[in-house]
Amino acid sequence: YVRYFRDADPNVYDLDDKWEAIVSARPHFFVGRHFQPFFEVSYQRELPNGPDAATLQQESAGVFKFAVGPSLAFSKGTYSRPRFQVLYSLSVPDDAARRRYDELDPRHDQTVQHYLGIGVEWWINSSSY
Repeated sequence: YVRYFRDADPNVYDLDDKWEAIVSARPHFFVGRHFQPFFEVSYQRELPNGPDAATLQQESAGVFKFAVGPSLAFSKGTYSRPRFQVLYSLSVPDDAARRRYDELDPRHDQTVQHYLGIGVEWWINSSSY
């Protein structure tokens, strides 16, 4: 995934106008009919047109991310719904990415960030269950 984002203001040399790129792989495994664990590895990069407020330099921010999630679905397949899942993610932002957080935000100084969540996905009018 690569895109150039430009917002509506006339200034094209700010942090809002930027290139973004993501490379990601998310394989799913099927253990029986209902248990479908997955993992994801991704690298995300951003290059804004404007300078960083702290360094006054144009900086490219990057984040490496690894996620794993066991999930349960009523039938086999990556598009089967409803799906119940737990997600754990580990992110490693570089210095430029951490500077995007406010200095009072605890993530500003964390070189490794963790996330744990639960989720349910379903489609209204789905006939897969």
